[in-house]
Amino acid sequence: MSDVAIMLKDKIERIKIEKEQERIRLEQERIQRELERQRELERLEMARLERLATKRSQFQELLSAFFRGYLSCLGRYKESSLLRQELIDLYQTAGHDPTILGETSLFQKVTDLIQLITQEGPLPEETKENVIFDPQDNIYHLPQYSLDRWDQEVFVKWSLRLMCDWNVNELTQFFTVCGADFSRRRQYIDQVFKDNLYVPKFPAFASIKNVGQWFDEVHPILELFNLDGDPNAEIILRAFKDLCSGKDDVRFMRVVAPDDFDFDRHEAIAMAEKSWVSFCKAFIGEFNPELYVRLMKHVQVEIARDLEEIAETMASKAADPVEQAEEMLEKEKEICQDLLRAFFNLVSKVGNEESILQQELDKYKHFIKTLSDLTGTTDEEKEILAQLTARLSVPDGVTISMLIAASENIFQDKWKIGSRLFENLINLFHEQQGAITEESSQQAQRARQEQLCLNRLSEELDYIETSVVEAGSKFFDIVKETFEEFYPQHHFSGRINMSETGILHLAPGVDKITEENGLGGNAAIENYYRTVACSKEYREQIVGQIIGNGQGIPYQVNASGFPIKVTKVGDPIFADDPFVEMQKPESEEHAFSFIAVPLDTDGRYIGTLDFLLTKGDAKLDSKDVKFAQKLANCALDFISKIDNRNKSVELVKSAIEFLELKDEVQVEPYFVESIKGDVKLYQIDAQQDDGSHPDWNSSPFVGNHFTVRHIASTEESASTVLAVLNRGDSKPVEIDGQFAIQIVDPETNKTCAVLLVKAKEIETAREQSDDFEKFAQVLGTCVAEQRHKVSKNVVLEVEQLDQNTERRMYFGKAMLERTRKDLSLLSTKGLAELKSYRVPPKSVHRTLKGVLYLFGRTPKEVKSWKDTLKYVNPELLDLMAKYDPTAVQKKLRIKRTKRMMKLLSFRDTAKQGSAPAQTMHEWLIISMLLRDAAVSRRKARPDIFERLNSAETSSTVDEEEEYPEEEESVEPEPQ
Repeated sequence: MSDVAIMLKDKIERIKIEKEQERIRLEQERIQRELERQRELERLEMARLERLATKRSQFQELLSAFFRGYLSCLGRYKESSLLRQELIDLYQTAGHDPTILGETSLFQKVTDLIQLITQEGPLPEETKENVIFDPQDNIYHLPQYSLDRWDQEVFVKWSLRLMCDWNVNELTQFFTVCGADFSRRRQYIDQVFKDNLYVPKFPAFASIKNVGQWFDEVHPILELFNLDGDPNAEIILRAFKDLCSGKDDVRFMRVVAPDDFDFDRHEAIAMAEKSWVSFCKAFIGEFNPELYVRLMKHVQVEIARDLEEIAETMASKAADPVEQAEEMLEKEKEICQDLLRAFFNLVSKVGNEESILQQELDKYKHFIKTLSDLTGTTDEEKEILAQLTARLSVPDGVTISMLIAASENIFQDKWKIGSRLFENLINLFHEQQGAITEESSQQAQRARQEQLCLNRLSEELDYIETSVVEAGSKFFDIVKETFEEFYPQHHFSGRINMSETGILHLAPGVDKITEENGLGGNAAIENYYRTVACSKEYREQIVGQIIGNGQGIPYQVNASGFPIKVTKVGDPIFADDPFVEMQKPESEEHAFSFIAVPLDTDGRYIGTLDFLLTKGDAKLDSKDVKFAQKLANCALDFISKIDNRNKSVELVKSAIEFLELKDEVQVEPYFVESIKGDVKLYQIDAQQDDGSHPDWNSSPFVGNHFTVRHIASTEESASTVLAVLNRGDSKPVEIDGQFAIQIVDPETNKTCAVLLVKAKEIETAREQSDDFEKFAQVLGTCVAEQRHKVSKNVVLEVEQLDQNTERRMYFGKAMLERTRKDLSLLSTKGLAELKSYRVPPKSVHRTLKGVLYLFGRTPKEVKSWKDTLKYVNPELLDLMAKYDPTAVQKKLRIKRTKRMMKLLSFRDTAKQGSAPAQTMHEWLIISMLLRDAAVSRRKARPDIFERLNSAETSSTVDEEEEYPEEEESVEPEPQ
């Protein structure tokens, strides 16, 4: 082979090798690309699954928090359920809210959701991006509209399925709107309950001697209640049965009288009636107001029918002498047995089932023998007394119940003789005891000590005080001295728990509330009790402690409305109670005695007064319970005084801010109280907290929110105020270049505060005299209404935070309600008046700018009057009427509005502008004051809100905006 051929052959081989290498390289690259593609697909799938897991978790937290909040609004037990129709009603109400109507996509989703819960329809399509539910769960085998009651698990699972195509923002926005309706529903339920409550009243001759017999009378009436077609019929009937049988139910708890308390017939009936009221309150929350109203009417009708039948029966019996004689004999029997019971109780203080031991029976035999030996006792009476003595000769002792049963044979039809004998025995007992026995002497001594204690409390707590904690400490100091006189060598302590409402916890996974997540769906209003006062040695550890919903001693006491007495160290009622844990002995063998009594005001149980006795052999008894009830009234008195005083101070503070901003005046407030006939003047300054104690900021009872400065009668300001009070006229009056405004409580017709108003120009103040008078009337009405917790028709988001916040908003709400009413009266004619300006006064244009800035309009959009008028329409009035100034909102809008308000004067608006402009200007002032108050309250709760929220500032002085301010264009006023 030639060299050329060899070279060609080698070249061909190299080309083959190169091609093969290229093929291998390309194949490797293809495999690498495929691996990368697979890895990318896996990464995308993992990211999708992670997004779904995050969305599922967020939805579950929001849904759970919303469900618990709705249950709390309805007053239901936390493990209870909701009717499907209740969800439909709530969703339909929310669907008509302007916020939802303004979001086309969200409105359609809400509409579809309501339709799916109501009836059959196509469920949202399952896609890889929205399967946040478990399709294999058995719950989805039944249609959602077939379930009449939804517990939390059913609600969360079906909501995940029905709302799987929603996003978190939509769900949050929807639940925020729903949440705003909670308080309105709660108020409606409370009003229906109050207006329709009916407590059965049975005739005096009905054989009711205990709680059980009272409910025996009620049970047949409840069984007749028509529940045909009601999906809850079985549950309701079981609740009726449990109520009347005394069986505990966490939703419809009826508390039976403790064994160690003796109740007469009237007390038993009172306790039964309170249990009935408690049941009715649970019933209306668990089911619905309409069913509750039907139940009340049914019971009332049936009771009336029964009374008519009884009257007819008695009328027919009146003509039957045999039946009349039998009835008379039965009454004589009852009188005799009551006297028998009274005699045996009088001598040894035993109950019906307590055994009277043989050595104690000798006392009874002594009195019986003495009576038998008396001249005038007939042979027949002696025979009866002998039979009674024989019944007492039992080695193991007897009980009163045994003697009552034996009385059938002893007296037979001679009940009148028995009554006379027991009356004589009772009189004989009192005669032999003497006018004052040792026991009665001790009782008299104790009564004097109790009265001295009550007198001291009345004197020493009847002063100007603003702190429940401090007043409570003085209260317990005095009470401790008295109890330790009763029980020397023992240790006594006490505390006061008060009912509060507010937000304590956030939804799972939510650390703090921000402008992104908001309150809606992330928090629920809760009812709880807080320890607001106690003995001094435990103040640091105990005051401010919270007892959660449905837990502990306060709920047990207030559920029954009667005192609780406990002597067992390990009683489960004390579980995790720090007050008891710190003091209870190591074992049950050591003496331990605890009493808790309810604090009752106008039929509402608002707290408890607790006493604990340790380190001795004695135990608190029924005398101490009765004294504790008197002390509870005293505690309620000083708490109410302080609470009403603090409410008035908070109202006046808010009112002054409004008056100073609106009328450009300076106001100096003086508070007035009459204590034992003397008029006392004082000023109160607010105290600030650093936020380290949330209970200080959230509770109206804990912490010293104000400091008092007493005004001596010799001070110049005092003489001015006293001169105003002595005029006998509540109208504003000019004195020494300033105006004095009296704030009169219209209910008591007493002056609670005097405001000294200083204006830059006295003539201007004179012109405003009528406005001052109207302002004083509004403020006085607020003082009376807030004392009685009169609800306003304005619902603000921030007020649900806690009771301090609710109080801080009260005056602003009253003014906002009044201004909204004025806005509703602004017809098309009122708007036409604004549009009639060719060149408006500056104050009118600036007022409208300030309003429009709040609703997102920019300076460019409202630069000229012509531009501004584009947005002046009925929709603007509707936005203003529904605007919540306390909601978290964009800082830029607020800054723009405040900058414009600095250029405004309400006096100028009143002089130059129209009535619509004045109304809008006043609305702006109130809105900004409420907004600043809301920011301040949120900053006071760092446990709930982020410490520095980027969306807000509480300062009334704006910082520089982040954009160059555009030059304001306001046409010159016409000459």
